[in-house]
Amino acid sequence: MIRAVAIAVAAALVAVAAPASAALLAHDGADEREIRAMQVKSPHALDLLNQGEAKAAAGSLKEAQALFEQAHTENIDFGILWRRDCEMLTELGRRPEAVRACSTAIQDVRSANNMRALVSAFVDGPEAPTTSGLAMALLVTATERHKGMSLRVAAAACDISERIGDVPMLQRCTEELERIDPNDPATRQARAALESQCPPWRFWLGWGAIAAVLAATLGHAALRLLRRRSGQAGAVAAAAVALLAGSAPAVARADDPPAASRATAPDAGRYGHKWLSKWAIDDAHPDSNIPAEKDRDADPLQFGYWLQDLVVKGDHAAQIGDHVAAAHFFETLGKAVPDRAIGFIKACDEYEAAGEIDTAIERCGEALLREGLQVKDYTHFAKLVIGKPGKLSDKEKGALTNLIAHMREDPAGRPFVDDLECQVGVRTTNVAQLRECTAALVQKAPDDPKTIVYQWNLAFLEGTSSQAENLLERAQAAGVAPAEIEKMRAATTDNSMRRYLRRALVVLAAGLLVGALGVALRANAARKRVEEDPAAVKG
Repeated sequence: MIRAVAIAVAAALVAVAAPASAALLAHDGADEREIRAMQVKSPHALDLLNQGEAKAAAGSLKEAQALFEQAHTENIDFGILWRRDCEMLTELGRRPEAVRACSTAIQDVRSANNMRALVSAFVDGPEAPTTSGLAMALLVTATERHKGMSLRVAAAACDISERIGDVPMLQRCTEELERIDPNDPATRQARAALESQCPPWRFWLGWGAIAAVLAATLGHAALRLLRRRSGQAGAVAAAAVALLAGSAPAVARADDPPAASRATAPDAGRYGHKWLSKWAIDDAHPDSNIPAEKDRDADPLQFGYWLQDLVVKGDHAAQIGDHVAAAHFFETLGKAVPDRAIGFIKACDEYEAAGEIDTAIERCGEALLREGLQVKDYTHFAKLVIGKPGKLSDKEKGALTNLIAHMREDPAGRPFVDDLECQVGVRTTNVAQLRECTAALVQKAPDDPKTIVYQWNLAFLEGTSSQAENLLERAQAAGVAPAEIEKMRAATTDNSMRRYLRRALVVLAAGLLVGALGVALRANAARKRVEEDPAAVKG
């Protein structure tokens, strides 16, 4: 009888707890600002957005996705269009495409809705989240937490916990949202999710029914035992109390570390003070105990915690100035999640901070071969290479050329590629590149100070002094820094002097050549006269 009641109550609780899946169509402040901008710059994009949201609300996800994709293809500068596409792709189960779209949305606008949509893209959809997807979702929330974005981080954590059914985690993030802003829509959503996972009246009604059955059964047993052995009544009562107490559901405290972690994790060491995962990290050799595939697949949540531990330790090492140690933690992150760029990007940053520029370039270069890139990652790699002292190698020039070609193919990179190509052209004195990029920049922003400076560089390299001098005056009028103007003026003057000197040398050389030729001709004429009339010479 007890078993039957328990099964029935459990089934009812599971049925109540099943969450419904729907696209989040709400707008936040960042969305409203973009919508106002679309009204002015691209009414057609706004029309497509409205049509797509209407289709999504009606459940026509494929049609909605097609409209959002068309909108951001025509207008790549609005993050909300990319996020809406991401949300539809997530619902349709096209997870890799969804992650890419949300990454682009965050690149355009780093808003709460965009960040939550990225987390959702990693874990939501018709299929269960993969180990690496769950780990990346947890890693994104950990990274955002260190930036102080507490409300959006707590909301994202609630999204993850709701998806994987982690009630203690859901309880903790809901409490955090209640503390930050009890009236925020994210708080209300988390509260509803927590109540659906643990509906109060149904929860206590179910456990009350089980307790009543247990009490009745144990009471009946106690009466029989009392008839036999009245002396054992206390023991039976104590057993009943213990059994009833043990039958109550245990709710872990949200701030308690996992039991396995408390049992096995050593002291956090120099680079951290709290462990989330049950798997230890060796501060001196963090890559020596990366969890095996079978272990992380068996417990993906622990793997996510372990990745967060790496980030915490890496960030702490960076804060105390031990940038090489921080880089080692982030390199381990890259080895543990080799298909994502984040570990290599953070390692690149730390090696740059440590002054190890060549190693930083290597790590940033490795990041460019992985998923999860943003435009700033391309430009960071380029600036590291451009900033190297001395002449660039053919390999480095080739890497920059390939980078520019890739950015031209990437819709998110196209708005920035002409400026970057001009930077490369100036560094490598590549006249062909400067001609191409300045022509494009003149079309987009002819009076921008950077455009004028790049044009000056081209004129300088081509040796057109009059044009360089005119561009110098334009640069000064456009507000280029006085120190830069002086450098450009000195270079222009020096270039003009070199040009005049070259011309003078050419004239001098030509005069010497003409003189030498005249002497040679006269000598040749004299020789002919001697040959024709030797007597005349003697006379």
